[in-house]
Amino acid sequence: MSLETATQPKCNFVDARTTERYRRLGLSMEIRAAAPLAKVHPRVAFATLFCGYEFGSFDLLQMRREAAAGQGELGPEPGLNISQLFLEPLLRCRTESAANVGVRFGSRLVSFESSDEHAIATIEDVRTGTSVTNRVLEFMNLG
Repeated sequence: MSLETATQPKCNFVDARTTERYRRLGLSMEIRAAAPLAKVHPRVAFATLFCGYEFGSFDLLQMRREAAAGQGELGPEPGLNISQLFLEPLLRCRTESAANVGVRFGSRLVSFESSDEHAIATIEDVRTGTSVTNRVLEFMNLG
């Protein structure tokens, strides 16, 4: 069992809703800069089979430019092609540098309770079976 970030990618695309959350956290530009496929001119095609009849397509770069100019149908943060191999280290670094935040690999959430005033989480170390209960008094509002 790996107790670090992923070594095999499970994610290859981050949708617009997630990238909007990254923008609100001040991470959007850093993540986009680290995405190697963001520099590729993406064209999305729809086909009956991999090498079959193409029945539709669109130019994603053109849609992104229109969105940046306030035209088109994309929101302020369109989705992004980025492998989990590039994304996780950025998120880990930012999280570990935040005040009052703990990063625990090899842990699982056993229970969670919340109210308007606080939240209580019980976290178990999967290697030792030891449980820790944390009370969180402040919530991060992501809108």
